[in-house]
Amino acid sequence: MLNHIITTKVKALFTSKTFLIPLILLIIGALVNPFFAQFFEAEEKTSVNISSPSMPNNKGEINIAYNQIGLTKEELKTTLTTFISQAIEKKKSLNSITDAKELQILTLQLEVANEKLDNLQASYEDTKKLLVKAEGTLQRYKNQLPERKLLEAKKDLFNGNTLKAESAFEEIINNNGTNIAEAAFQAGNLAKLRFDFNKALKQYEKAYILAEDNLQYLGSYASLLHKLGQFDKAIVIYKKAIAVSTKQFGEKDVNTLIRKNNLATIYKTQANYEQAQEILKEIIKTEEQKNNTDNKSLAVWYNNLATVYEDLAKYELAELDYLKAIEIGEKVYKNDDVILLTWFNNLSSLYEKQGKYHKSLAVYHNKNLIDLAENIYGKNSPVVAQWKNNLGTIYYSLGMYEEAKPRVSKFPTH
Repeated sequence: MLNHIITTKVKALFTSKTFLIPLILLIIGALVNPFFAQFFEAEEKTSVNISSPSMPNNKGEINIAYNQIGLTKEELKTTLTTFISQAIEKKKSLNSITDAKELQILTLQLEVANEKLDNLQASYEDTKKLLVKAEGTLQRYKNQLPERKLLEAKKDLFNGNTLKAESAFEEIINNNGTNIAEAAFQAGNLAKLRFDFNKALKQYEKAYILAEDNLQYLGSYASLLHKLGQFDKAIVIYKKAIAVSTKQFGEKDVNTLIRKNNLATIYKTQANYEQAQEILKEIIKTEEQKNNTDNKSLAVWYNNLATVYEDLAKYELAELDYLKAIEIGEKVYKNDDVILLTWFNNLSSLYEKQGKYHKSLAVYHNKNLIDLAENIYGKNSPVVAQWKNNLGTIYYSLGMYEEAKPRVSKFPTH
């Protein structure tokens, strides 16, 4: 169900300002440097019907069930850790001028891999769902593939390996089989899962061209274009998605509003703050007219508008909307929810940016943000280390050096 999906896009090492997104939760990463607020953008996700575990039948066929995926969480962790180490080493060997394109892809790969590692449980669940969906799709194409190829692809998917499944989907596409748009889309999902974003983009483009009114294909294609910095193309696809959603659901439906929010995210990425602001104000006005002010999507959009106001240095307006997001969030989210935690961090960062250090400190203490972050990410998480460092800088700015010492990795020089 698209209208309840939320994903967070967070830059590696928490050095980028990102943007919040609605609605069902699939949160991947959520912390950020003191001066960078979070803006959420919705990505298309595939819902999965979870079946009971199933084993190979007497023909050797494997029908993968959600709880029967052979890939373990520890194996995923090892894979991510190894990939990150190798990518960091490769990045050191590249030249920022002659290897600019390769560096851009590698930076995105590292960003996504770090997000997944920082949120391992959510990443593991998401990975299993994608594998289950791919297997189910392959099964529907069983009459279009050699039996051996299908069996090998499904066995590999069971263990988290995607290349043979991608090859099977490509064979369907090349043979002009039935419903090749879905085959391209699934191949794109699997390529993206292993960080081959260029290949994923080509497959998503095929799916879009073949079925340009499919909102899931539109959303995934636009989102990856956005991540890869192809902004003008992404805007065209986002606008197409808005038009399709308006036709299918109506202008005021939450599905349409989500897609408008996604368009606002790219305007914000381009520093086109006025246009982003107008879209978000329109979204909020539409949602408020429904007389359902205590809902997750409205809270997200208040936060998103606040981040735009903050970028425009309209700090009073930003504070008001952060507080509105938090007020609703405290009603609709659990106290230790990563989204609510992020909004408190946004507010604290806003105060710090203005030199209101006592107010910034009060947010950390009143809501026990460090303890909550430790509960979510683990005490040894780099995310928690960054938050402790953020708190330490606040203490340092207040002249509370003894409090700052155990938290700040490096003090500023005068």
